[in-house]
Amino acid sequence: MEGFESIFHAVVMLFREIVEKPAAIILEIISLPYNSAELDELALIGAPVILLTGVYEDREVIDRLKWAAVLRRPFTIGQVVSTVEFLVLSF
Repeated sequence: MEGFESIFHAVVMLFREIVEKPAAIILEIISLPYNSAELDELALIGAPVILLTGVYEDREVIDRLKWAAVLRRPFTIGQVVSTVEFLVLSF
């Protein structure tokens, strides 16, 4: 399991193959600075991306890409774990 402080850092590390390709990516979008190009590049990594959002998150971000799953607050850690397990087993 790897954690990254920004989408840019994750994309650089994954495309340079410095870290192993993940079975799934969990992206917490609230208060995370990002740009559209970074989201597009993240989608090219080839792993299912689970988007964690707030209740009032910008629809443009959510609708921009085809996410493997979108979990809106409030959600439980159990729901995140179940979503990851389902996606990893079916992807």
